Amino acid sequence: MDFDNGGSQHNEAPGNYYDSDSWEPRDEVKGDVARMIFYMYVRYEGDNGELDLELNSVVNNGSAPCHGKMSVLLQWHAQDPVDSREIRRNNLIFERY
Repeated sequence: MDFDNGGSQHNEAPGNYYDSDSWEPRDEVKGDVARMIFYMYVRYEGDNGELDLELNSVVNNGSAPCHGKMSVLLQWHAQDPVDSREIRRNNLIFERY
């Protein structure tokens, strides 16, 4: 399933929406999700046998290793900017590795 806007609210996850080919997280974490996907896009380039993860402009990519609409992810990033919790998590990871 790709990341995109729209769909019906999920009964077990209020504020999250889905349809047959996409998932929209709740507003409070949209930027976090977008930045995680951006990281995976940069990190996983198909070297060393892993998948070459990509972003594109459509959803419903079948088995292609695409995660969703770049335009929507950029919108989510702007809508939900980096907060102190993300900065703290990033710093802890950086210190550890």
